[in-house]
Parts: sequence; structure tokens; C-alpha cells
Amino acid sequence: MITMISTVYNYYLTTYSGKNNLVNNNAHKKSELREVYNNILRISRKSPLYKIKLDEGVRKYAINLKESAYALKDVTDSLDADSLFGSRNKKASSSNEEKIGARYLGNEAGSEDSDFDIQVSHLATPQINTGNFLSQNKLSIPKGEYSFDINIDDYSYELQFKINDSDNNRVLQDRLARLINRSDIGITAEVIESRHGNSALQLTSQTTGVAFKSQIFSIDDNPENPGSIVNYLGLNQMTTEPSSARFLLNGIEKTSSSNTFTINKGFEITLHDTTGDDTVHIGFKQDFDSLMDSLDDLSSRYNYIVDMASGNSSGNGDASRLIREIHHIAKMHKSSLESAGLSFEENGHLKVDNALVSQTVNDGSIKDSLNKITAFKNDLSRVADNITINPMHYVNKIMISYPNPVRSFSNPYVTSIYTGMMFNGYI
Repeated sequence: MITMISTVYNYYLTTYSGKNNLVNNNAHKKSELREVYNNILRISRKSPLYKIKLDEGVRKYAINLKESAYALKDVTDSLDADSLFGSRNKKASSSNEEKIGARYLGNEAGSEDSDFDIQVSHLATPQINTGNFLSQNKLSIPKGEYSFDINIDDYSYELQFKINDSDNNRVLQDRLARLINRSDIGITAEVIESRHGNSALQLTSQTTGVAFKSQIFSIDDNPENPGSIVNYLGLNQMTTEPSSARFLLNGIEKTSSSNTFTINKGFEITLHDTTGDDTVHIGFKQDFDSLMDSLDDLSSRYNYIVDMASGNSSGNGDASRLIREIHHIAKMHKSSLESAGLSFEENGHLKVDNALVSQTVNDGSIKDSLNKITAFKNDLSRVADNITINPMHYVNKIMISYPNPVRSFSNPYVTSIYTGMMFNGYI
């Protein structure tokens, strides 16, 4: 007996330990463990006494079958219409992505008002300062060392540079543009040209909107400069004032300092353009990728058990019993599953028709399809429960005697080594 248990544990350690195969079933409450134990006793009281040839092949088959059943049960437990249509499996949708983009943040608290309309009248804009247009090949300010301060909110950034004899206005403007961009202080600088060939330094804030101040940034000269570089280049000339976005949310006027903001802590909205008199509807749509992943998991787990039952050439398992149960479930749900996008191939494998599932998502009939799949997975879950409690039911064995109809006795040793008294989480 000790050798047999040792073999089982060793096989677990080398095959399943550390792989985290089970997500939902590797941790149990005391009440759940007690229920497993009681189920084993109930089964053993009603079960005949069998003689089982416990060689290595039989042990591996029983363990593999149990683990496969657990994996299938994990999938079936998570696959139902309510969970798939819960917020975690949905995406935000916009009726006009070019005007307004929407992204669901996954916050359950934000899913109460899952549909709303937005009408945008004005986008949030940055502050833009456009300097003086100067002749590119000239320079009318003394050479020397210069500095100026850029003030943003409560912070002040001093930028220092030098003007040489060989410099001209364009060289100076390019140098300052690189200096400001490398400083990464929230302002983007570029040199623009007029139609007459003159150039100017243009500064644009990376943030938008206004709060309590009329400007996002300002620029001050260093009084020790040999000349007023700020006035010479026109760096403090605001050509575009910052403004906040204005829009109607379900008919209520709202403002935002940014074109990207959150609603109900659940949706991230990005305004790309004004909508005029039109409204854009924001709501939920089914996450097709998440749905397909769940259905693919179901088919792969189902197909693995089918292969294990039908491909048992070693004679370790009573394949006919398991195949009969699975085929009975498949036959019972075959027609309803086909309309939901799931079909059975000649070898008994379950196949997912991506195009048909996508069609049910688009035409809105996906919830009805999932209800059909739920009925199928409930029957699979029942078989998986039976396997996890007593995988020895599907192992070849010889019956020795029937149970005593007057006074029954429990024979838990038949299943306990491979099922209820041993879980991966303990290893």
C-alpha cells in the first residue's frame, strides 16, 4: 500500500506539480472537502467490491483522467451566459470611432450606466506661443550667455544657452527648440517658416484646458542677459489660448480640461473631433476574443478527454463506459450546439465555428446561443464531477461481490488515493 501511494505522489510531482493546471479547484474550503469525503463514502457504500490491477499504467490513467476532468470543470464553471456577458468580458463601443473613442477600464462600479450619448461642441486645446518671424540668415542680438525661465503651474525651469558670433536667427531657433524638447518639461518646440521665408520658434503645451489660470505657461527673461532674448524672439506671444472641451453627456452640459477623461470611473473617453448636431452613442459590446478563448478552452478540454477515452489502447481504462457517457451528451445537444457555432466532427471532437459565433455576436443572438451552450456544459460538468470523485469507475476491474443490501460498508480506499483525499494544492 505504501509503495502504491508513493508511486501516485511521485507521478503527481513529476507531471503536475508547479504547472498551476487548476485555477479554481486547487484550494477548497473545509465544507467543500467534507462534501467530497461524504460523496466518496456514499459511492463506496453503493458500489460492489472490485479487484483492480494497480499497475503503473492504471495509476497514471486514473490520475490523468482526474486532472483532465478538473481542467474541464474549471472551464465549464466559468462558461455561462451571465459571466460571459458580465463587464469583464465586454468592451466599450462607440457609434462613431472617428469622432469619439471609448475604452472600458474594467471597473465594476462604473458599469451601472453602461449606455450614454455624447455631443461635442468644442475640443480641449493647448496653449500655443508663436514667436517673431525673423530673417533666417541674420542675427540682431549681442553674443554671450543667456538664460530664461519657463513657468508651468508652481514650477519654474531655467534654460541656459550661448550665442556665438557665427550664429544666425535660424541656428539660434533650432538650438532653443532642441533644448526645450530635451528638457521634457511639458512643452513641445518647433521652428516654423512663413511664406516669405522667415522663421519663428513656436511653443505648444502638452496639456490642454484651463482651470483657474488663463495660461498654462509663461516665459521670463533673466535680467542679467546682455539683451532681452524673450522679446527678441517673441517667446511670450500667445497666439492660441488654452481651452477646455465642452460637450453634452445625456443632454447635460459638461467640460473637461483634457480630450481624454473617464466617465463613472469605468469608461475612458477620447474626443477626436466635434460632432456638430449629431450625437455619438457609447455602450458595451461583447468581447469577441474573450468569448472565443472560452469556447476554445471548452473544446480543447472536451477533446482531450475524448482522445483519452477513445485512444486507450493499453487496456488500462474502461473506455467504452466513458465514451458512452460523452457520446450521449453530444448526441443530446448536437442540434442546438450547431446553431450556436459548435459542431462535432467524425472523430468525436468538438469544433468551434468562429464565423458562426461572430455572426451571433453581430446579430445579437449570442446570448440565446450561450444559453444552449450552458445546457451542454452543465451535463459535461456533471460527468466531470463523477470523474473527479471516482476515476476508478472508468478503470478496468473485476467485480468480486455486490454490496450488502441490508448493511452497507464503505470502501473508501478504492477512490481515496486518486481523488478526494489528495489534491494538487497540498504538494
